[in-house]
Amino acid sequence: MQEINGYKAVKDFLSNNNKNFSSGHVFNETFYIEYYVDGELRYQGNEIVNFQVQHPEFTDDISIPYLDENIFHTGFRPRYQKYIFNQNNNILTINNESSSNKFGKPFKVIIYGE
Repeated sequence: MQEINGYKAVKDFLSNNNKNFSSGHVFNETFYIEYYVDGELRYQGNEIVNFQVQHPEFTDDISIPYLDENIFHTGFRPRYQKYIFNQNNNILTINNESSSNKFGKPFKVIIYGE
């Protein structure tokens, strides 16, 4: 169920930001992001964000390709993270509440809509 809700959150976020995903993806769109690890802000700024909405079960459905993948998780799936779309604030939040990741701590990415 978390995966279905995650896919819906992504599509709702894209629709709310007038991004056409009828081709199955939205690539090379710039959004302002904040990246938190264990509640501490580790990065903020404008980044390219890619969204895969057709057959996302075979790939990361959200990726931030130009962040340093040696430092940050840059690909996300609702199977492993929880996605929350807040329409009032036009933000998509990616939560990883587990500590079994490269940080050994929970992390959160906030993507701000336009």
